[in-house]
Amino acid sequence: GIKEATASLHCLYEIENELIPEVGDYVVITNWKGIAQSIMQITNINIIPFKDVMEEFAAKEGEGDKTLSFWRKVHRKFFTLELKEYSKKFSED
Repeated sequence: GIKEATASLHCLYEIENELIPEVGDYVVITNWKGIAQSIMQITNINIIPFKDVMEEFAAKEGEGDKTLSFWRKVHRKFFTLELKEYSKKFSED
């Protein structure tokens, strides 16, 4: 399919007391409405700051026009909203 990668906020695993996924785990991929669209098996995990995400990763996520600028715009907004629930501020570091 189009989606070959996904991103999440590392700090939310601790905040929500969730286990960090591991290689071999399966993840349900949802659309923006939370409706399941597919299942992915994790084959590789990279933990990197938002500011260091590369164009190749943005394209592999398969969203919008697949550019890094689009990826940053939508993920900055999404991550900011996610953290707001916990009275935390989003940082690109």
